[in-house]
Amino acid sequence: LRVERNMRIRRARLIAALRPGEICPTLPCFPMMGCGDFTVPAAAPNGDKMRSLFIPDACINPHPRFGTLVQNIRQRRGSKVDIRVPRFKDKNTPQGTPAGCPAPSTLEEALKMDEVYMDAMAFGMGCCCL
Repeated sequence: LRVERNMRIRRARLIAALRPGEICPTLPCFPMMGCGDFTVPAAAPNGDKMRSLFIPDACINPHPRFGTLVQNIRQRRGSKVDIRVPRFKDKNTPQGTPAGCPAPSTLEEALKMDEVYMDAMAFGMGCCCL
């Protein structure tokens, strides 16, 4: 595929520019995205556009197209984005709200779920972009 070839070329150029002992890890999203104050300057979630429990509207590209896209998708769906991933369970994992429950309305409810809950396009479309 052309995309893969292009990405290999970009990676090779990047590695060639590094000094001995340096690395450049590839991250699919911002570390700690959605956890506490992960933006500088700090921005509160639950903005008018995304209405996310985790991601502030400040993370949306400032071009009007992107804020409008987020709002339009939410309006067409009739609700926010609802991405869920099963949470790994071991003997130390507390029992949470069962999988398949209605979308949480508070951060506290979201953190008690048996699934990892993500409620913004930033978690899906905004991650792993080329």
